[in-house]
Amino acid sequence: MLGQLGQRGAERSLSLKQSMQRIVVPQTAMRADMHSTGPSASRLGNAVVPPVRPHSNRRRRHRTAAVAGDTDSLWRPATVVENVPACADGSLRSLTLSVQDEWREVPLRRGTSPRHERPRWSDAHTRPGQFVALRPGGEEDEGGSAVVSGATAAPAGAASALRKAALRANAVLLPLSSSPYATHRDSAFLDAALVEVLVDCGPRCTLRDGTKLATLAPGSQLSVSSPTGAGFCSLFRQGLDLSAVLEHGAPLLLLGGNAQGAGALRACLEWQPVAAHAGVHPVYAFLSFSTNAAAPYIADWERWREAGVHVRPCFESDWQDSPHTQLDSGSALEEGLLHSGRDIQDLVGGARLDQVAVLLAGGVPSDVRARIIRKLQALGFNNELFLVCEPF
Repeated sequence: MLGQLGQRGAERSLSLKQSMQRIVVPQTAMRADMHSTGPSASRLGNAVVPPVRPHSNRRRRHRTAAVAGDTDSLWRPATVVENVPACADGSLRSLTLSVQDEWREVPLRRGTSPRHERPRWSDAHTRPGQFVALRPGGEEDEGGSAVVSGATAAPAGAASALRKAALRANAVLLPLSSSPYATHRDSAFLDAALVEVLVDCGPRCTLRDGTKLATLAPGSQLSVSSPTGAGFCSLFRQGLDLSAVLEHGAPLLLLGGNAQGAGALRACLEWQPVAAHAGVHPVYAFLSFSTNAAAPYIADWERWREAGVHVRPCFESDWQDSPHTQLDSGSALEEGLLHSGRDIQDLVGGARLDQVAVLLAGGVPSDVRARIIRKLQALGFNNELFLVCEPF
């Protein structure tokens, strides 16, 4: 009985092997026959070769839109979690936003690694000095937020698309005042990204909707763009940024004022690489404000000083009788840095001036910033080590 079963099995195997040999054809003949018979199917004797399907045009269009910066998919809904005063006189408000950042997985067949439907919003927040655009309402555009730059800065197409979309939607551009480390730490187990922005609602406010943003209560809805900008980058040397400066161990001189400068500087000083750098190398931060009551984040100054940062505020009220320049917004920074009666080299801890990296965080009028840069260059600062943060 067992011998008959074995003989039948051997006959079936031989028959199957002969059938397979009949349908095997040379690869060159298969290609020629496929081109000659059309895309529907290729018949080679008894064998039918299925057509080769091209890549889906829909998927190709989606990838192209994500790289080029589709203006219809730049925004994600956000909710105001907290709105608290950031300074004593209440002219600056700190808003904590919860940006929708779901981690959606696309179901795939068994044995393959999971693929995510879209990148996380927080993946684009990689360095201090980046900006977001805020607009009223909390609707998400169709297709989700495809323009998320991953682990690097947003591409030129995405930045250009954000510029156009922000102008069309009457959006407000603000620097993120929370560091990338804090964003990823607080949002690690959430379907949302928690970030902070500093809003100016005082008498010197230049934002179109600054007062409106400052009055938003917890639970209010906004639309937030993906983080844009390359952070602090050199004005005169392409590719030189804050990470490269920290890697070379250069001393840091941080300059900023008002809401925009204070928010960007806080994100920088709270960033873990800068905090570790301050424990070994000189880091000096000059902050300009109208009065002591208008200075934000005073409670954080002591923590920064404990980490090794030398925080030196400059108030306009202290320079009312200065003969060097007409006092206006940002001039107190110039006075405190260049006309304090102390040698500039003493203000940066005795470091060589041509090795000091100057970080210009904003919040200072363009003419004052240009004047400060010219004077620092005349004193011996390296042109390539002037780093600025811009949204585009």
